[in-house]
Amino acid sequence: MIRLWDRVIQFGFRLLYHEMAFTYDMVSRFVSLGDWRTWQQSVFEFLPPAQDAGVILELAHGTGDLQTDLFSRGYLSIGMDLSAQMGKIAQRKLFKHNIQPNLIRASGMALPFGDLQFLYAVCTFPTAFIFDPKTLTELYRVMKPHGQVIIVLDGELFRRNIQTQLVDVAYAVANHRTPTNIEKRVEERVSGYGFHPTWHKVTHKNSRSSVIILKKD
Repeated sequence: MIRLWDRVIQFGFRLLYHEMAFTYDMVSRFVSLGDWRTWQQSVFEFLPPAQDAGVILELAHGTGDLQTDLFSRGYLSIGMDLSAQMGKIAQRKLFKHNIQPNLIRASGMALPFGDLQFLYAVCTFPTAFIFDPKTLTELYRVMKPHGQVIIVLDGELFRRNIQTQLVDVAYAVANHRTPTNIEKRVEERVSGYGFHPTWHKVTHKNSRSSVIILKKD
């Protein structure tokens, strides 16, 4: 029964990232009480000035909001996502902001780049692919020595009301909350692929976001 339920949940998330991708922004705003974009922008707490960052790789660019943020702050970036639907939405959004899209459809488990290409990579609210052995192997390959992968893992709301309670129930049912022992599990996983993880909390007005940085040894 549990296995069947897990499959149902996985199917639901697959729809959200593919066939139902047009609802992603609305859903993310609801579950974060509007703080989703604030959480995404936590990456800028850890990026150097644009002139020192080189070209930034964004894994799983989604609907393109972070690509817009990077451009507006003067960064050069490449966005990558496996979802064709997300790619189309992101492209339209970037064109709307007069930004020439620099997007690639590809999997994090098979990055279409040469070795030692990036000093910084970013990813916000990834699915389990980000800690898959294939993804970690590929990231190690394309990152420059001492390169950093900045991942916004989740966000936590300070406010408590009916909506936050409903969100908590939905996350519990979907089993999509970050596990309490995630730090130990991630450290054990990534250290075997040449990365050293550090954990950070970024405090916002009504919430805080959790950020993990994987630094290449």
